[in-house]
Amino acid sequence: MNYGVHSDAAIMPVQPTPVRSDVSCTIFLADPASYEGGELVAHLGGGEVTAKGKPGSAVLYPSTMHREARQVTKGERVVAIDFIESLIKDHVKRDILYDLGEVIAEEGFNVSWENRTRL
Repeated sequence: MNYGVHSDAAIMPVQPTPVRSDVSCTIFLADPASYEGGELVAHLGGGEVTAKGKPGSAVLYPSTMHREARQVTKGERVVAIDFIESLIKDHVKRDILYDLGEVIAEEGFNVSWENRTRL
């Protein structure tokens, strides 16, 4: 009931056709009050972000992100894992597109329509 620090394989050998794992998803199925520990921990730079969601909630993250599931000390952690193939194959280009979207979101209406379209 734990999973050490890891990232996902670039290609998931599912049948009938293997899938690129560009984005991974953890879907929480068990009530977080029904188990102790078991947090999903994403390692970002020098810090950590933890998640332990309600049933049906999900966390999406780049498949290359290092993460782990902490040890469950009581009860049972039940999750579903899914892998998503992006339309944008190159992870560097996906990161750039994400960053540009974040700039627009942070600037909101302060960005002129012309500059927003150019971005």
